[in-house]
Amino acid sequence: MATSHQKTLFLVGPGLIGGSLLVKLKEARPDLKLHALTRRDDQAAELEKLGITPVKGSLTDTKLISEWASKSDIIVHTASADDDTSVFAIVEGLKSRPRGSKRAIYIHTSGNDELVRSARGLGAQSVAEKTISDKWTDEELDARIAPDAYHRHVDGPLRNNLCNPATEKEHNVVTSIMMPPLIYGIGSEPWKRISIQTPMLTSQMMKNGLVALPDGHTGVWNCVWVHDLVEQYLVLLEHLEKVEPGEQTSHYVFPAEKKPFVWKEHFEAVAGELKRLGHPVAKANGGQARVLKTREEFVEFIGGKENSYSEWYGDIVWGTENSYTSPDLTAGLGFKHKAKGVVDSIVNGKELEDFIQKQM
Repeated sequence: MATSHQKTLFLVGPGLIGGSLLVKLKEARPDLKLHALTRRDDQAAELEKLGITPVKGSLTDTKLISEWASKSDIIVHTASADDDTSVFAIVEGLKSRPRGSKRAIYIHTSGNDELVRSARGLGAQSVAEKTISDKWTDEELDARIAPDAYHRHVDGPLRNNLCNPATEKEHNVVTSIMMPPLIYGIGSEPWKRISIQTPMLTSQMMKNGLVALPDGHTGVWNCVWVHDLVEQYLVLLEHLEKVEPGEQTSHYVFPAEKKPFVWKEHFEAVAGELKRLGHPVAKANGGQARVLKTREEFVEFIGGKENSYSEWYGDIVWGTENSYTSPDLTAGLGFKHKAKGVVDSIVNGKELEDFIQKQM
């Protein structure tokens, strides 16, 4: 039973990010009474063992989500960035509260792939010149995001309906949109989940053979270690607890490491792990990787029309007009990234070892 000084936190999406965040919050924020939406009985039991109260339901249970949003001090959405149903159930719940309600905090999780093709017109400028900061204003950042960008069908209406100074003041809410890029590393116990992009590429190599990107391929992207990302949620939450509704000039938060990684090196690291672990596919063609010379070849390799992520994946690997991010907000609050990048995690951290061995 919550004590009088405990705030209530309601989390939607206890997966890689959300599950790891709950474990960290349990350790670092004993003042919070933690609740998490889950549709699975086994996960509900695991949450209870950790001292986290499960709320049984799915992302389509809008009435339930709205009810919990309306009565919680803090709401964190770490489920699919494209699930507008659950997101706007939260918005509805926050807006339904009576006038004079206590202040609430809402952190929504989107993704850096919203910045694909957002550097149009910048030509051959360097990555540094295409880099945007979360110290920029909302208006400056929105101007760089295409209306049809990935996740924009959620984030655009979210900005208009909640994440803006006028609405925050009206409903006594403080909000932020967390924008993680490629996430790497292994999530917290007991789930120990891994992310999407690197395992997807690894799975396709195990199925279709080793591949490499051509010499001269210049594609780069942002990344963040899952535990550095989780730490930034805590830093952000502490910051938002001190902010008054309507004070923020930017609602976007960029948690990525300052230095982007090189996709060519990422592909080589994955292929190298398959060779090191003796996966049968690494012995084909004398151990030589097939070079994917075009975006179309890569999209087909990663699953084509059978994989709903293939076009998006092609954009982030082959895109030359993508924006990159600088995590100036959390850096200004004292956060420092501890990890050394996704390539180091694959090669030295052995991030993929268990994933590969289980499928051999």
